[in-house]
Amino acid sequence: MVSKFANSLPQRIRETVASRKRCEGLEAFPEFHNRDLLLCSKLFMITLRPLVLFLFFSGAFAQENATPTLKHKTVCTVKIDALNENSGIAPSFHTLSAVLSHYDSGCDPVLYLFSLETGESLATIKLSETLNLDWEDITSFVWNGVPYLAIADFGDNLRKRREYQICLLKEPELPPNPESPTHFLVGPEDGLDLRFRYEDRAHNCEALAYDPLQERFLLLTKDLSQ
Repeated sequence: MVSKFANSLPQRIRETVASRKRCEGLEAFPEFHNRDLLLCSKLFMITLRPLVLFLFFSGAFAQENATPTLKHKTVCTVKIDALNENSGIAPSFHTLSAVLSHYDSGCDPVLYLFSLETGESLATIKLSETLNLDWEDITSFVWNGVPYLAIADFGDNLRKRREYQICLLKEPELPPNPESPTHFLVGPEDGLDLRFRYEDRAHNCEALAYDPLQERFLLLTKDLSQ
């Protein structure tokens, strides 16, 4: 039976979850059936090649015509000792002027919510039954008026991983006027690890986005030739 959380997800993701429920009860990183792998890979990889080509030709066009001058300014200094390497960042839909971020591979599966005005921690979100094998990115999106978070655990520099996953959860909402950082614990009933493989071979993806019109995730890799 598909969980209540899974039923709240967009239709195309629900279809993927439902198809792989035949493997329910197996240990972590189960062997999917061919049909499951095909469905998952189509869902995630469908726009990978157009994205890479678009970025390549856009870059070539910019270099041919002019060299842009990029300006930046410091928004805040992050004052979270555990977050000395930000691997991904996404805006919060519940908390104004705040973003969610996380560490890279090998660390606890924790998200950090901090203020863009002060850099101070507002909350931590720990995924109790999820591993951080190589979290590369996080994206936030709203579906049916509900804010969701999707964590991209698909880093694979050596291209040796057999399976990858996107961790889905509803964005927790802070209590009113908290006096100290709030700590959330997300269990299996509040989230979902959507595991998948690619149809052809291993890939090292770097970024994740959600397409609300097509209800699908977009994965971005720097080089398809390797």
